[in-house]
Amino acid sequence: MQEKVWICWSGGWGLGEHAAKALASGRRAELVDVLAQGERPVEELAAEIGPSVANTSHHLQRLLRARLVRTRRSGTHIYYALASPSVVTLWLSLRAAGEAHVVGLGWPGTSATVRSCGHDPRRVDEAAAGG
Repeated sequence: MQEKVWICWSGGWGLGEHAAKALASGRRAELVDVLAQGERPVEELAAEIGPSVANTSHHLQRLLRARLVRTRRSGTHIYYALASPSVVTLWLSLRAAGEAHVVGLGWPGTSATVRSCGHDPRRVDEAAAGG
């Protein structure tokens, strides 16, 4: 007979809440977008998205605590990658929902419209497909 495992969440949606809070920062969302294209060392991530290595590390630690990323050490470098294909799926779903609901709408007080953050979505979609 197969053993039943019960998962109890204190406060309701505890597990999803941690992931949602971790992705609530635009900088962390950008990190997830870049990591959806493959594993990177923290220095390369910092160079790609702009802030200092220390600031990037701080954001990566928040993603790590939410278990959205994993680490691998090689010599003196720490490499970050998304924790699983389900994180890529989560990110693609959030991005698609956002685009479906706000693309073409101007930001209040400006004439700007919502647009992609500039990373190649084909590469992210290939990563989600396992390719």
